[in-house]
Amino acid sequence: MSISHARQLHARIIITGQSHHHLSLAKILTSYCQSEPLRPSTSRVLFDSVRSPNVFLWNTIIRAYARSDVPQEALVLLQCMLRRADPSPNAYTLSFVLDACANSGIVAHGRCLHALAVRLGFESNVYVLNALMHSLSRSGELEWARKLFDESPQRDVVSWNIMISSYVHSGRFDEALSNFADMEENGVKGNAVTVVSALSACAQLGRLELGRKIHGYIGTNGIGLNEILQNALIDMYAKCGGMIEARRTFDEMHSKNTITWNSMISGYARAGFIDIARRLFDEMPNRNIISWTSMMTGYVQNEQPGHAISLFRELLLKGIEPDEVMMVSALSACADLGCLDQGKSIHGFLNKRRIHLRCMLGASLIDMYAKSGRVDAALRVFNGLKEKDVNSWTAIITGLALHGQGRACLSMFGSMEQSQIAPNAVTFVGVLCACSHAGLVDDGFRHFSRMRYVYGIEPEIEHFGCMVDLLGRAGHLDEAQDFILKMPIEPTAGIWSALLGACRIHGNFKVAETVARALIDLDPHHGGRYVLLSNIYAAGSKWEDVTKVRKKMKDLKVEKEPGWSWIEVDATVKQFFAGDQTNLQHGEVMLTLEEINRRLQYEGYVPLGYKSPFDIDE
Repeated sequence: MSISHARQLHARIIITGQSHHHLSLAKILTSYCQSEPLRPSTSRVLFDSVRSPNVFLWNTIIRAYARSDVPQEALVLLQCMLRRADPSPNAYTLSFVLDACANSGIVAHGRCLHALAVRLGFESNVYVLNALMHSLSRSGELEWARKLFDESPQRDVVSWNIMISSYVHSGRFDEALSNFADMEENGVKGNAVTVVSALSACAQLGRLELGRKIHGYIGTNGIGLNEILQNALIDMYAKCGGMIEARRTFDEMHSKNTITWNSMISGYARAGFIDIARRLFDEMPNRNIISWTSMMTGYVQNEQPGHAISLFRELLLKGIEPDEVMMVSALSACADLGCLDQGKSIHGFLNKRRIHLRCMLGASLIDMYAKSGRVDAALRVFNGLKEKDVNSWTAIITGLALHGQGRACLSMFGSMEQSQIAPNAVTFVGVLCACSHAGLVDDGFRHFSRMRYVYGIEPEIEHFGCMVDLLGRAGHLDEAQDFILKMPIEPTAGIWSALLGACRIHGNFKVAETVARALIDLDPHHGGRYVLLSNIYAAGSKWEDVTKVRKKMKDLKVEKEPGWSWIEVDATVKQFFAGDQTNLQHGEVMLTLEEINRRLQYEGYVPLGYKSPFDIDE
């Protein structure tokens, strides 16, 4: 029945006084309750005019409120129904009210309704039990929902789907997949809803092989492919690195929405195929803010911050309002480039729009200012934050460490602990880096120990690298070498490079030669390793050995990539390479460099580097 027809019939009933005709009233009430947009208040006027509504009418109005923006009214109606005692609620009544509890997040009422279900004899009704489990899990009572599931005398596919999806929504992905396996063992055939949840869990855990098996499960069990399921497959493959399968599924889809395109763009960007990601981005028929953010984040992840900034400017020119996630990506790109003007422009945009600086956005601003050389501005942003989390504190701590302000960094770390904010592994990288640059060996070892024994954070390769750097800078080269040999994890090239740099600074060429050769063995085609070894020999006047290194580089066809950098001029990022003479302003650049060197020497600066006779740049 159309809404206009329902209104005409309703008017006739009022005029003729036939409000006792339940069948006609039920049709009108159903039409009102199913209208879009939903108007439960209109339905309520009709319902209240009925003298003795039957259970169907009660259920119709309760269901309407359960799916409205005032779901708590469904509970009020149930209380009225219970007070009247006739009719008594049935299984559908309870399920609709439980949906209202799930939508409103009211935990206490869920427990009361469980007791009511037992009192009314519905404790074994699978329909009611499923509604109870759904309501409890949505309200944060997952363990209680699990207890009901385990004690349920009968479970259908809906029961299993509720538990699997609840574990996924709670971030307990391993348990979701375990339940999916148990479901198969119990002989329950899954459906599209089951598979979407299982694929989501695989995507979050990076379980590509299991995802492929679930893909096969779809065909084996005759589950029809729809747009939602195909999007779940693409999302799983993209997040697990299976871009060939993701592309195959993408190409097979007859209808693609923005979710489909965005998953492919993110997947290609994550896998390092940023050019393919951009091609898809340009081909998209319709883009949303997630599309732009995915592309920008991809550029940042693939170390192309200049392209990320260009894309952000393009977005603004199109008049699209960036969201918080996009601005975090844009600030990250500015931080990587040291693009201060663009970063300040974004900060001004935030102030102009009176956008509240939440923790992540505030941390991104702090990081941008610190990496752009404005630690003073970073401190102002930090001090102005109303809310500070571990990311905010970590950003300012690492920023201070980056600028060699070791004491200030440790003082800030102390304030963080007093604020009862627990540091994470990244925080300790900043703390240890600060100790290294400030030569605070004892403080460094104390914090390295506290990281494990006070905060339960196991040291990672970055922390070991900081400790080697700490000992090396302080001239404790033997201790540094011994520390590396006793590490519980295999030292990387970065660890040995930290020791090598310290050896060169302190003139210990014997250890430096050993470390340099070890680095070459780790990566025989890394040109920088040969350059370091060549310069070590040159510093010790071992010219014959320098010649041998140069010859080995030629024999192995190893090339040293030229050093490069960038600078922001008039809101434009300029990139330049060492030894590049193609730039039209090359002469002016060289004259400026000579002037800088002259002034440095005048101030007493003596470079620590060494030059090989073959002019191999470090």
